[in-house]
Formats: sequence, structure tokens, C-alpha cells
Amino acid sequence: GDTIIYSSQADFTTLEYIIESGTVTDVQGNTYKTIKIGDQWWMAENLKSTHYSDGTAINYAADSATWVNLGKTGLGYCYYDNESSNATPYGVIYNWQTAMRSSTTESVQGVCPSGWHLPSDEEWKTLEKSLGMSDVEANNSGWRGNEEGNALKDDGADYWLSNNTGTNTSGFTAVGSGYRTGNAQDDNFYSLTDYAEFWTSTFDGGDDAWYRILRYSESRIRREHYLRSYGRSVRCVKN
Repeated sequence: GDTIIYSSQADFTTLEYIIESGTVTDVQGNTYKTIKIGDQWWMAENLKSTHYSDGTAINYAADSATWVNLGKTGLGYCYYDNESSNATPYGVIYNWQTAMRSSTTESVQGVCPSGWHLPSDEEWKTLEKSLGMSDVEANNSGWRGNEEGNALKDDGADYWLSNNTGTNTSGFTAVGSGYRTGNAQDDNFYSLTDYAEFWTSTFDGGDDAWYRILRYSESRIRREHYLRSYGRSVRCVKN
């Protein structure tokens, strides 16, 4: 007769990253997705405010000469390649003093919406350690960690170069927003879809402030300090 074979499959549980999300709206009515990573709430999109939360307008520094003249004290913003269409999804580019609204106090509200602030270097380290980076590595400069950068980057090639290693397991959804130098060089925009660079609120004295770098082909996160006159992206963190 026929032989009946019974098979059984053991139950198993897969631990997945549980994502809590929400939104925040700035003074101009721009609504941003937000994401909880560890104990912190972060914006999951780059800031694109061109006004401070009290309604004060920020100077639009489009041409290279105007941007360079801002130096490390003038306030101004721009769009990558001066194309306003780049505000979605890449956000607005700010020099450090604009992001800080001329303050040098860590975790100041700056350009962020009410109830949110520009994250300090330490708050970025907290984010990185929530994703698995060690204390020792978090305190280093340069490229640190293992897969933490991939966890922050949007996956696919919509907003990164085609070999993007991002997995976006954190929901942070970083995009390759590029940066603007403080020098008069060919309108000084660089690295759209190649790099993402984010200001912290931590002043390094002199001409520099701390920031973070992600790259399309790099799984780690780079911690650096450099000129405040450069233009970089802003992600706000909740108070």
C-alpha cells in the first residue's frame, strides 16, 4: 500500500527591529516623517525649512559669491545646485551658524521646529550605539563601526548611486544629499547621491564644528570636524 509520510516543522521566532514612527510639522507647514531609534526620536527626512520657528526668514544664498561671503558668521541657506526641486527629498543645505541660529550652545533649537533641536555630537553617538557601535569606536574620528551606516541609509538607488549598500533597517532613511563648500569653486556643490553629511550642534572651537558622513558604498559612519562655512544637511532630534 501507499506509505504516508508525516513531516513537522519546528516553530521559530525571528527578532525584527520594531519601528515606531510619527510626524512633525515646521512653521512653513512642511511635514516630516519621524522615527524612534533606541530612546531617541529623529526626523526621518532632511530639514527643508527656510524660516526659523518664529517665522523669521533665512537669507537665500544662491550664487557662489553670496554663499562664500557668509563665511562663518553670516546666515543663509541654499538648495543643491540652486534647484528648489532638490528640496524633496534632499532637503535644504545650511552652513553651521544658520543651523545653529548663531548660537554655540549644544543641542540648541536652531533651525529645527519647536520641540526639536540640532543634535549634539554626543546625541549622534547615542544613535550610533543604539545601532550597535561600541563606546570606544563611537569616540573615534574617521570611519567607525560595521553596519551602522547601512542601517541609516535609504536602500536602493533612487537617491544614492547604484551600488548603494544601504539597508535602512533603522528607518532613518538617509539620502545622498551632497554638500557645499565654503570656497568659490564652480558654485561649490559636490557629491549628490554619493555622500550625505549632517551637522551636529557641537562646536570644535576656531573655524570647525562636528558632523557625520555617510557614503553610498560605505557601511560605516564617519565622524569629522571641519569648516563651519560649509553647507550640510540637518536632521533634528526631539527634545
